[in-house]
Formats: sequence, structure tokens, C-alpha cells
Amino acid sequence: LVHERFVQCVHLFTRFLQRMQRNLQSDRQVSHEFSQCVVQLQHGSQALERRQSTLGPMLQALQEERAETEQSIAGVRDREAELTAEVAAAQEELDRAQNLLGVVQRQAEQELLRVTPMYERAAQELSTLKRDFVQEMRSYAHPPPAVLLALQPVCLL
Repeated sequence: LVHERFVQCVHLFTRFLQRMQRNLQSDRQVSHEFSQCVVQLQHGSQALERRQSTLGPMLQALQEERAETEQSIAGVRDREAELTAEVAAAQEELDRAQNLLGVVQRQAEQELLRVTPMYERAAQELSTLKRDFVQEMRSYAHPPPAVLLALQPVCLL
């Protein structure tokens, strides 16, 4: 009975050792896989550091360019606002000038309507002048004021 118990204990101990050996092999495999993962992570980390060292200056340059671009945009917007104000002021001045021109044109047209009959009558009277009358006027070295007053409009025509 002791011998049987001893054999059973040895048998149990052997099974235990086999299980331990399988667990150990499994643990070694897991450990090996884990080590490979760690190595891959280290390689990935190194690659990332290299990329960061390359991208860092690029990122800084891009940020500086962005700041400059934003300043340029702000300058353009300010200039646009200035030009818009200048255009509005010029448009107001143009509108005033056009209004004034319209008033002057209407006044000129009214004045033309008023003086046109006088002009036509003067043109008719001018056609009735005789050559002798004009020669008499030329003969005056110093014509009288009434003659000067009468001939000034004729000279303008």
C-alpha cells in the first residue's frame, strides 16, 4: 500500500511537472512574444522621435507662416475698409456734383429759352445793317459810348 501510494505520488508529481513544463513553455512563448512587442514598440518609438524631430521645425515654420498670413489678411481687410470708405466718399461727392450739374444745366436751359428770342431778333436786325453804317462806325477813332454799347454784342455774335 505504501508502494502504491508512492507510485501515485510520483505519478501525480510527474503530471504536475509536465503541467509546469507546459506552462513554462507557454510562459516562455508569451514572454518571447512580449519581448518582440517591446522591441517593435521601441523601434516605433524611435521612428516617431525621428519624425517628430523632422516635423517639429516644419510645424514651427508653418505656425509662423500662418501668423504672417493672418496678419496679411488683417491688413488686406483694413485696406479694404479704407478703400470702401474712400469709394463711398467719392460716390457722395460725385452725387453732389451731378446734382449741382443738373441744377446748372436746368438754369442754362431756362436762360437759353429766355435769350433765344432776343438772339433771333438780334440776328434779324444784324442782317438789316447796311454796309455804309458799318463803314461809318469804323471811321470813328473814339466812338461815342452809345455806339460802343450797341456794337459790343455785335462783336460777340
